[in-house]
Amino acid sequence: MEKTETHSGIDLAARYDDLEVDQARHVRIVAPAAGIGLHVYEMPSGMGADSILVLIQMNDYWFLPMTFEPQSTDAATNALQRASMAVDLPDLGCSAGCYFPMQIAKGEWIGDLIVRNVMPDAYPHIHYSLLYKSPDQTLEDAFANNLEIARNQGTGMPPTSGLGSPVSPTELAGTPTTFYCPYEYSSAAAKTIMDNTVMLSVGGAVCSCACAYNSEAGDCGVCP
Repeated sequence: MEKTETHSGIDLAARYDDLEVDQARHVRIVAPAAGIGLHVYEMPSGMGADSILVLIQMNDYWFLPMTFEPQSTDAATNALQRASMAVDLPDLGCSAGCYFPMQIAKGEWIGDLIVRNVMPDAYPHIHYSLLYKSPDQTLEDAFANNLEIARNQGTGMPPTSGLGSPVSPTELAGTPTTFYCPYEYSSAAAKTIMDNTVMLSVGGAVCSCACAYNSEAGDCGVCP
């Protein structure tokens, strides 16, 4: 059966239904790997609420996207989310992208996800992915319409060894800018945690893969 994985990332959901409407929980988010800079984009989430995309730049070609999605249309919640990042976002916002050249260590704090129980049909979460940027494209071009960025279909995954992170760009010659599921490149300990966590699709069905959101038969073809 052909796999049709379309999400190409992992939604790390935060507990929220135990909160009163006027309560907010700060969930500390840290960098999964070291980086040489942060690229920040403010954009609507899939359900139309505000979100903040943080790209941890590992080198010229590989980035770790982490999208802070409080999943709220509440102005106070979104203002608190902007104020809870490791970098100061400009008053005019970062809809066209903001770049912060800085050294980021693995495990370093990059922001707090703001969790509030203000929209019962949504869920606050971090969208976690892996991005290869083609040398033929700039980040600005790619994120002018991020929905058009290629999503890996669960086949032909880059190898986990080689120069670069996780593979040298020369081995990906001709590959367009592409989102990849980070599961394959996670540590054994992280995979064990994900393997033992109930994984649900957007419709509530149980998936076999952490990246199988909206996939055919709940299987993205990446996870065992």
